[in-house]
Amino acid sequence: MVSRCRGGDRSLALEMGLSRDPLMTGPIELDVPDICLDPNWKPRADFRLREKPFGYLVMRYNWSIPVEKAAKPVLDALNGQHTLLELQEQFGNQGLELIARLHQEHCLVFTED
Repeated sequence: MVSRCRGGDRSLALEMGLSRDPLMTGPIELDVPDICLDPNWKPRADFRLREKPFGYLVMRYNWSIPVEKAAKPVLDALNGQHTLLELQEQFGNQGLELIARLHQEHCLVFTED
């Protein structure tokens, strides 16, 4: 699963004597609406990737999405050469869920033949 980081720092709350981070506005993982993707679409990455100790940061503009190291093969396959159906067959539903989340975060461009 991935989560969207909105910044913040627990040390600020401690320093100011607050019960929680003042930048915390809600849960990290919100209810995600259902989306429809055409199985013939070919996703191409439109993000930068930075390796971190926990895995990777998928970065676009001024925000990032942390993903586990196990997601790297899925991220590498987002090259515009494979259909969503092929990617689902290769990586299963978890891989497809990651792709859908990246789509929701505007990290992908889709093409079709």
